[in-house]
Amino acid sequence: MTTGVPTGSTVRVDEPGNWALVDWPAGDQVTVAAARLREDRAPLYVVVPTSTQTARTPVLVQLAQAVAAAVEAQRSFDEEHRIAVTLQRSLLPRRIPEIAGLDLAVRYEPASAQTEVGGDFYELVMLDGHLLMAIGDVAGHSLHAATVMAELRHAVRAYAVEGHQPGMILHRVNELMRTLLPNEMATICVLLLHPPSGRVRLASAGHLPTLISLDGKVEYVQHSAPLLGVRAKRPADLEFVLPAGATLVLYTDGLIERRDATIDEGLAALASCAVRVDDDLDRFCQRLLVELAPAEIQDDVAVVALRRH
Repeated sequence: MTTGVPTGSTVRVDEPGNWALVDWPAGDQVTVAAARLREDRAPLYVVVPTSTQTARTPVLVQLAQAVAAAVEAQRSFDEEHRIAVTLQRSLLPRRIPEIAGLDLAVRYEPASAQTEVGGDFYELVMLDGHLLMAIGDVAGHSLHAATVMAELRHAVRAYAVEGHQPGMILHRVNELMRTLLPNEMATICVLLLHPPSGRVRLASAGHLPTLISLDGKVEYVQHSAPLLGVRAKRPADLEFVLPAGATLVLYTDGLIERRDATIDEGLAALASCAVRVDDDLDRFCQRLLVELAPAEIQDDVAVVALRRH
């Protein structure tokens, strides 16, 4: 049916038998309006009984054009969504490092097909005997947000490789953003963990508080600091020891934020779920998503869990 249909709008009268999916009125023909917006797209057809049409069928032509435009917009959105998801997944760590004395698990779920992809990311890599953990969220939802995410993740890795502590990493990433990405904002939490001793050094830039669960008790590690993209003084890094048996959880706002609940309610719900940590950390992360995230995920969700033996 697509052969020979030109780009634009055309109208023709046709036999009902060529459109047999519908029972047409007896003794009438059908009027077919075809709209094709691009050469690489199949045309869209609107077919109605000819007896319903006036001369030159202007309403039918407008309807076909409007429906074709709506379908094309959805196609473009779906293509961008697939590109952004592919980009995100290609830039996230391809494997979780295996580290003596630690269990690690990750869950990453992009927003649903009906929602624009955001800029959530995480990092897990061993550097000079320390585990670098990072999680962040670029403001906005689009393919552009995903590309900014890629730049920030690579910047965090580069400054960490240079040997900087978390606070200095965030300071340098912030300077990079203000110079090269002046209209962007992001939240990030970066920490360095020494596996044998459990010593942690943490810095946050407006990100949600890190959760620690141990023996049925849950606490949040608060580190109030301005998000990236603004000029403001940053506090000193937090230093603490993660006890043996404790589980540390980093996450993005897609896990806890809801339109019908406050952020405090979301944090309370996460704390309630994390009182019990499954023996299998993968199962634990999956349970957090099942119990907290909606069935139709409206925002990207990243969860990183670490347990120290």
